[in-house]
Amino acid sequence: MINPISTGRTERVSLGGIDGGNGGPGTLAAAAMTTLSSRVATTLTGQLGLVDPDARGGHPGGSANDAYGVGQVAAELSASLGGGPADTGRLTRALHEFTSEVAALIAAKPHSSVLGMVAGLHFNLVDHDGRPGSTDADYAFAAIQAGIFRLREDAPW
Repeated sequence: MINPISTGRTERVSLGGIDGGNGGPGTLAAAAMTTLSSRVATTLTGQLGLVDPDARGGHPGGSANDAYGVGQVAAELSASLGGGPADTGRLTRALHEFTSEVAALIAAKPHSSVLGMVAGLHFNLVDHDGRPGSTDADYAFAAIQAGIFRLREDAPW
């Protein structure tokens, strides 16, 4: 039996609003992943006919090449971390990979356990090891990669 899916928890998260704008790299990466997973969940549950047609639609922004606005979220994350263009590109690629994993999971098993797993990703994503020369963008990238790893390892198959 498939549990009903509600889009009530699929709100946009502002990266600057986390911890008053002073969140660490892991917190900001988690906010970016929450924003993107919410956009994916809202869009896919609507397209799969799992929510009332009158419910909120998918992410209204984006483009044909970036339906969920990953580039915008990555640019905002990079700017919040003081990153440069190379950091923005690296974070964009990582967030695209994360978004693809979330979309595949939700499309394959569109029920509440998958949404719960995605919602719980922001806990303990990465432990800062304090390597010399690591930037906040490096830590955010590591947090996103840890989230992707957890999605792949913990998938409810």
